[in-house]
Amino acid sequence: YPLGATAPRGHAGMVNLIQRPALLEQLRADRSLVGRFIDETLRRESPSAGMWRIAMSGLVSVHRA
Repeated sequence: YPLGATAPRGHAGMVNLIQRPALLEQLRADRSLVGRFIDETLRRESPSAGMWRIAMSGLVSVHRA
């Protein structure tokens, strides 16, 4: 991930850990979970999470054999 896109999301991860001390302890006890925690934080705090698209015309389905 480019640093510019992820740096603000890191703050959200830190806030999450401050608000959930049991999660912090779990990550400290099992460092193999840190990667999953980071991925989940980036997914939850995605800049596109609140951006919705509206179809302006009927949907078209394309299936290829």
